[in-house]
Amino acid sequence: HVLLSEVLYDAIQAGTDSNWEWIELYNAGPAAVDLAGWRVRDNGGEDLLPPFVLQPGAYLVVAATLAGFRENHPGFQGDLVALESAIGNGLSNTGDVVWLVAPAGEIADAMSYGNNAQGFDPPCPGVGPGQSLARVPSHRDTDTRNDWVPQPVPNPGAPGVPPTATPTPTLTAIATPAPGPTATVEGWPHVLLSEVLYDAIQAGTDSNWEWIEL
Repeated sequence: HVLLSEVLYDAIQAGTDSNWEWIELYNAGPAAVDLAGWRVRDNGGEDLLPPFVLQPGAYLVVAATLAGFRENHPGFQGDLVALESAIGNGLSNTGDVVWLVAPAGEIADAMSYGNNAQGFDPPCPGVGPGQSLARVPSHRDTDTRNDWVPQPVPNPGAPGVPPTATPTPTLTAIATPAPGPTATVEGWPHVLLSEVLYDAIQAGTDSNWEWIEL
């Protein structure tokens, strides 16, 4: 029940940015998990996780380097461990896979992005520098890219944020009076009657209790 929950693979730093990369783990199970012997792997390397006991419902950030993570997230107050080396061989900005490997060698979780489909196919679409990919909600695990959404503002140590809903398009009213030549009127006011209570519970003349809604 330990899942990958957020991945920042393209830090805002120019050039080789592997020292600023990080991943996040989430314990979706009912019991604490000792991460001794657990490993994280990308398409070209593998790292042993530092000792840590991950409590139920808790998050753990695994940073490439402590200094790099603190530089970009100076106010972070959550649980944090650092590899003090690149995650795998450095998470590629164009596409990579992240595997979470349990002590016995089985794959506990995986995700892939960009042009890499080893974690799941199709992979997550890539995001821009300084953005991350997060599992939303943190416990959902369908082993598809549908579990993951872009995070324009990364939020290590906390649940991912669902994308903002797209506003419903506003329709333009067009009136065609008749008889006479066709006329087009755009930009009608969009104030509408939306609810009417015309028969209140009071007996007799109830006009003082009636109301409408705009």
